[in-house]
Amino acid sequence: MADTSMSGRPTIAFGPSSDAPSWDWVGVRTARALEGTFNVTLFDDFASIPDASIIVMVKTQPPRAFVEAALARGIKLVYLPIDRYHGAEDIAADAWLLGACSLVLSHSRALLPWLEPHARHVGFIEHEAIHALEPLADYRLEGFVLWVGGCEHLPHVVAWLQANDIGAEVTLLTNDRSKTARVQAHLRAHALGLRLEFGDGTVNGHRLATWSEEAQERLMRSCRAAIDIKGTDFNQATKPPTKAQQFIASGIPFACNADSSIADYLTWRGFDVADVQDPDRLFSRDYFDETRTFAPKLRRWTSANAVGETYRDAFESLLAMPAHPEA
Repeated sequence: MADTSMSGRPTIAFGPSSDAPSWDWVGVRTARALEGTFNVTLFDDFASIPDASIIVMVKTQPPRAFVEAALARGIKLVYLPIDRYHGAEDIAADAWLLGACSLVLSHSRALLPWLEPHARHVGFIEHEAIHALEPLADYRLEGFVLWVGGCEHLPHVVAWLQANDIGAEVTLLTNDRSKTARVQAHLRAHALGLRLEFGDGTVNGHRLATWSEEAQERLMRSCRAAIDIKGTDFNQATKPPTKAQQFIASGIPFACNADSSIADYLTWRGFDVADVQDPDRLFSRDYFDETRTFAPKLRRWTSANAVGETYRDAFESLLAMPAHPEA
């Protein structure tokens, strides 16, 4: 039977806990946002079935036995497959899981059409912009351009910078001290026909800074503009616009490649994002003013309250639905 706590509120269980940043960002923070409406619990692993009405599985794929046991108890399952899929074949391999879930949520609108054929219900959920600056950034006539991302994604931006001139120094803020991420970066670079050359605080001649929350805030506060470059492979083409949201919500002029899912998302949201091939517009006062005007709207859509409300509405709708038969 599905669980209702002694408070009379349904229980929502989030897990499994992990060291991944997405767990704190999506799992823990979302759980806290819902505590006023539901009885919320966190679970560490898939060794046992939490007593809950809804189990929200963040990123990690559960074992089939866990899914079958939860469904047999009338528990509804929600899955957030954060950065899991590198091709359509990965999604097809997860068809059994996606079909067993009452709801599959994604931070990427570009991923939804790939999930829909396999899932009962899919939904888009905004990523909370926890690193947005307060107050908004100031306009700068000079300075560096900032890129922020995982080290494994460096090859895409480095390759682009080798072929294009952004018209300013670029600082790449990343987790360069992670051996695993650096190995992945070299492998991806090789696939692109690129050689990454890490020096003393540089990569391929561009300034390299080690990521921390403090470093990101400092560099976002002092940069002239920011960019993101997405590759053409499946994983890159379905990446959520998380970094773009943080920059624009901070009032920082931002540009990306026009054929990316980031550009599609911002167009959907009503913002005419600068093309990274057009640095004149990126650095202009007019575009800075456009960004400042749009920033408060994006901040509202990606705020903890707004994101929490979306989760709350989704879970309340699920609770009103009949349980699925056992998968």
